Amino acid sequence: MKFVNVIVDISGGKLDKVFQYKVPESLEGRLLTGMQVTIPFGMGNRPVKGYIVGFSDTADYPLEKIKEVTGIVTGSVQAESQLIALAAWMRKTCGSTMNQALKTVLPVKQKTRQVVDRQAVLMLDAEEGKKLLDEYVRKNYRAKARFLSALLEHKMLD
Repeated sequence: MKFVNVIVDISGGKLDKVFQYKVPESLEGRLLTGMQVTIPFGMGNRPVKGYIVGFSDTADYPLEKIKEVTGIVTGSVQAESQLIALAAWMRKTCGSTMNQALKTVLPVKQKTRQVVDRQAVLMLDAEEGKKLLDEYVRKNYRAKARFLSALLEHKMLD
């Protein structure tokens, strides 16, 4: 039976302890050091994220108390063993928690959104558009007037 040592990713607390979890058969061979995993934590077994900082073949605690890793966090950045070693050094030298040190050395994966192309099309006939443009100019709606005059000129804007 394989075990993983995990640092729990609880930002608010000053929890700086390595916890041991069983590797389920479904995840055996797929877990690597530095990977972010979901684990049951605490008495209520609430799912939290944590970083794998090591592996072990022997249990440090009674087997009945060791819980299983729930899954791998998809889309997360895997830390290399050198980065984990750097985080451990930072923890000792700078006096931070391991969790804070890991967050410092790990690259941040930014969420990206798909770019949406928008087009503006003039749905009015030219006469109605000119009346509306005159009204916008009279009421001092500068942005609307510029937009409508560009639409009247080109019929469609990208």
